[in-house]
Amino acid sequence: MACAAESGTEAGAVKRAQLAESASRPAAPPPAGFWDITAVTQTTEGPWRRLRGKAELVSAEMSFAAEEIDYNEDTGYVEARGSVRFLDSATRQQLEAERVEYDLKEETGKFYKVRGWGPPAGPPRPGVLASQNPYYFEGAWAERLQDRYLLHDGFVTNCRVPNPWWKLRGPTFDIVPGRRAIAYGSLFQVRKIPVFYAPFFYKSLERAPRKSGFLTPNIGNSSRRGKMLGVGYYWAINRSYDLAYRAQYFTQRGLAHHLDFRGQPRRGTDYDIIIYGVQDRGQKLASGARVKQGGFSAYGSGSSDLGRGFQARGQVNYLSSLPFRLAFTESFNEAIFSEVHSIGFVKKNWSYYTFNSVFARLENFQSLEPGDSVVIRKLPEFEFKARDRRWGHLPVWVSLESTAGLIRRNQPLFQTRQFLERMDLRPRVMTALR
Repeated sequence: MACAAESGTEAGAVKRAQLAESASRPAAPPPAGFWDITAVTQTTEGPWRRLRGKAELVSAEMSFAAEEIDYNEDTGYVEARGSVRFLDSATRQQLEAERVEYDLKEETGKFYKVRGWGPPAGPPRPGVLASQNPYYFEGAWAERLQDRYLLHDGFVTNCRVPNPWWKLRGPTFDIVPGRRAIAYGSLFQVRKIPVFYAPFFYKSLERAPRKSGFLTPNIGNSSRRGKMLGVGYYWAINRSYDLAYRAQYFTQRGLAHHLDFRGQPRRGTDYDIIIYGVQDRGQKLASGARVKQGGFSAYGSGSSDLGRGFQARGQVNYLSSLPFRLAFTESFNEAIFSEVHSIGFVKKNWSYYTFNSVFARLENFQSLEPGDSVVIRKLPEFEFKARDRRWGHLPVWVSLESTAGLIRRNQPLFQTRQFLERMDLRPRVMTALR
């Protein structure tokens, strides 16, 4: 879930993360395997190094900063107390705690009264709202087990603290920076108001997460369709294609299918195809007869950069019948809208000119009766436009709009021939009168 960016003098998670990093990272880290040790006072007791006052323990892989640090050079054990700041350079994970116990050799440790920041996940798929804020977590204590963090009795969010807009609170979180986060028995809260409970919640932290698997089942009830149960599966075919299929069973009407296929075969080209259909048993009337309203709808959109300034874009909509839309649509706008539009075009802009090649189809349903619709097609239509341009040094500006194409109109009692030519030419001349 994303939070809107906020401004002000109060430091947010991003600023605090930057301050923590700058405070704990030296200008030039030591070589791998070596530690830089600094403090106001240092004492040595055998293998123990006692650092007091602005103590820092820094290597190329990680760093500790605290008021007091005790470090055993033989065992690699570190105990830090008082405003402890920890930075993992590899994962950019940053933690603050009151006290830290850490084993450098085993890469394990415990952090008490902890809070931390991690880098945001990578860019989401188009159409999904996301945030570039780092994710923030806070808890009673946490432990590190090599590349994992276990957070106990805490919460996670990516909103500004100390009053985040939303947070996920739970007894245990299992976090692998840059890979995934798992919450057990968590409660999702919005402005401290509980919204839903999840016994198990998984969130990917990868830059481009793609993993096949079953979708969350959904249940519901409708006065027109009866009780409903839905299951689905997401298939990450490869890096360029994926497919999602969901089946929904309505006890009074039948089985519905929803298929979403997306592709990006090359850079600058992408498309999305959605097909929805219902195998309808029919709406039962008072007489006992059934009126079937099944059918399907298809939607497709795509775009491609063709090179040399040409761009192709398109959107295809097809509806088998208006009664199907009225019976099974989930949108109020669709329920009251009787038109179906499809359009595809190739476009190029250069200098003062624009060229379009357009294929279009418009179907307007006049009633619920089959075949009672008006269909208008462009097969294709070419457009050439010239923007306002001054004619020499004269106070005269000229422009042009022109179209030429083949069109066709079908309706119950009338239809044109297969290809009907049409051409429009609209030159325009303007001047300034003083």
